[in-house]
Amino acid sequence: MAATHKRPPTPALSIQEYADANGVSYWTVRRRIADGTIRAYKIGKQVRIPYSELERLQAGYIPSAKG
Repeated sequence: MAATHKRPPTPALSIQEYADANGVSYWTVRRRIADGTIRAYKIGKQVRIPYSELERLQAGYIPSAKG
């Protein structure tokens, strides 16, 4: 029987985890996802934010509100 190799899921945060890590509200993160400032993807009904987005913020990129 051949072994089945599955790619491990990409490490990611929930919207609330991302908000808590950055000291902002859940809704601020939702707005930044909607306007494209924060990249995210859906798994079923869950929205997940890659750790790379958190690292990008910590590296000095600070999303700003548009308009």
